[in-house]
Amino acid sequence: MKMNIIENFDIYFELVKDVRSQAHIRYRLLDVLFLIICGMISGCKDLEAIIEFGEEKLD
Repeated sequence: MKMNIIENFDIYFELVKDVRSQAHIRYRLLDVLFLIICGMISGCKDLEAIIEFGEEKLD
């Protein structure tokens, strides 16, 4: 059975503990980590660039 990149990502990063307060979470930790990795691969150099990258891709 062939798995896609999202399924593989979930498997590799499911052990990362999310220590954020559950009351204030807007996005799953795995989604945030995936965005950061994709942004870095795409050439983002800092958090602001990653945020812009994410906003562009969500539209």
